[in-house]
Parts: sequence; C-alpha cells; structure tokens
Amino acid sequence: MYNDYIVPITWDGKDRMVLHKTTDYIGEIVNAEVIENYTMNTVYGRDIKAVKNMDGSDINSKVKDFDLTLYGDNKIIKKRAVFLFKTRDDNNNDIIVGEQDYPSNIDYDSKTGEITFIYRYYFEKYSSIFVAKCNVENIEKVSWEEIKLSEEVRTVGIYTPCPNNSVLIGSKYYIQSFLSLAEVDFKSKESKLLDKIVDECRSVVKEGSFEPNFPKDIIPVGVYEDILILSIPISTDVNIEYIMCAVKKDSLLGVLHIKSDGTWRVYDSNRKNVYEINLKDKNLVKRFDTDLLFFPYNGNIM
Repeated sequence: MYNDYIVPITWDGKDRMVLHKTTDYIGEIVNAEVIENYTMNTVYGRDIKAVKNMDGSDINSKVKDFDLTLYGDNKIIKKRAVFLFKTRDDNNNDIIVGEQDYPSNIDYDSKTGEITFIYRYYFEKYSSIFVAKCNVENIEKVSWEEIKLSEEVRTVGIYTPCPNNSVLIGSKYYIQSFLSLAEVDFKSKESKLLDKIVDECRSVVKEGSFEPNFPKDIIPVGVYEDILILSIPISTDVNIEYIMCAVKKDSLLGVLHIKSDGTWRVYDSNRKNVYEINLKDKNLVKRFDTDLLFFPYNGNIM
C-alpha cells in the first residue's frame, strides 16, 4: 500500500526535518520533528513554522494571526504575528489580503531576523503577489509590497503558488506557470518566464515523439541554499520520463535523467554524461511510474 508520508514533510538538506509519524527511516536524524495529525493549519518554510489562528470556528471564519516558531543557531524563538493587508481591488472594492488564504510561501532569515510572508491574489483583470516583511525584533511593524504579474505568467488553478510548489531564494521567487517556470523579482518588482533555462535543461536529453494526455509541467521540487532543483517531464517514443535539473542564477549545474528502465544518468554542466546508476530490481518506491526521489525542500502545509 502506498504511503503518502513516505517522504519528509520538509527537510533543510542537512539535519533538520519534519516527519509524519508513519514515516520509517534508517539511521540517526538530528532535530527531527514528528507530527501526529494532518490539520491543514500549519505552514512550513525555511527555518520557520507558522500555525494560523482563526477568528471563529465555522466555515466563514477568517485568519486572525499566526503563532510562529523560528529556528536559529542553537535557539528557538516563539512569536505571534499578524499578516493582514487592507487595500482595494481593481473594481475599487475593499479587500484584506491574507484573511482567507494560506500564504504561498514563508521564510525566516536567522542571520538578519527578517520574516517574509508571500500571498497571491487574483483580481478581475490581473494577478498579484503581495510580499509582507518584518523583523523578529519588531514583529508588529510589517511592510507590504505588491508585484503585478505579467500577462505571460499564468498561475491560476493547479498552478496557484503554494508552499509546496514554489521556492524563494534571496529576492527571487520561483513559481509554476502553465507549461513553464516563472520568476518574480522582489527588487525590480518584475516577473518573467524562464523558458530559456527550461529549454537548456531539456536539450540535455533528446526527446521522442510520445505526446501525453496531460500538460508537461515544470515543477520546483527542491532547494539547497541558492540551488534550485526542477522536475521536467520529457518524452521518449513510448512514454514520459523525468529529468531533475539543478540551476543556480539561471545557469545549468547538472541534470539527473530518471529513465523508465531503472537507470539514472547524471550529466554535468557541459551536458556530458558523467555517471550512470543501475537501480533495476531495487524495488524503489515509485510515483507516476517513476522512481521517487526527495530533495531538500522547505515549504509545505500540514
């Protein structure tokens, strides 16, 4: 029977991770938090856990504030914070960003004390990303910035930015867009598609003619420090396989091609096949008929 909790809920790539109580593991894990229930009121990010508090108990209740747990070097800080922003929509109606939705991503920089909450909002004529920032030393002083997404960035439906499909690295926020990947730059307040780097990743492996009956979506599946890892589906002549592409500042670092025959091929930044791993008959857990890998990833909702 397939266990949805076979992978960590979050993992920083080092020694701190969050596990569900049903997860089995081998070896010693330091600083592992084990959760009991799937409550859907807890959001995870880099070095931060946020539990939302509602203003009531019925279906019309709205978010009131968050209880934050912040992880630093050898210390844990507990805070309560409010992330609500009053503004107007494109029809001049009053709205409050954050009162109904989960944040799309959250982050805590333990070196500077900066806390970031990111929300998406769909207006009638356009979509926006709202970025809330404050410091742990003055948590009541929250600044907000709105970034209107360009028309080419399509994030509705299954492409809605969430903690488990978007990645924040510095001032760059990476999100899914229809059949592509998008970057939102908090400094320039601009957004764009990253088709060039996606095409560069795909060029490592020659594609075949198979056309699936589902979109070949690009998904951020990992982040380690400033390295972004993307899952990119590619066609063979008979099915879909996946490549895992490591990218740093729009440059290709390497590719892992997970082949359906049970072999993994590793390519370097020069697109050279430098290593092959034979995992046939190893009984690896599969998802969508593909060997299941888990990379360091900070975000999730539980």
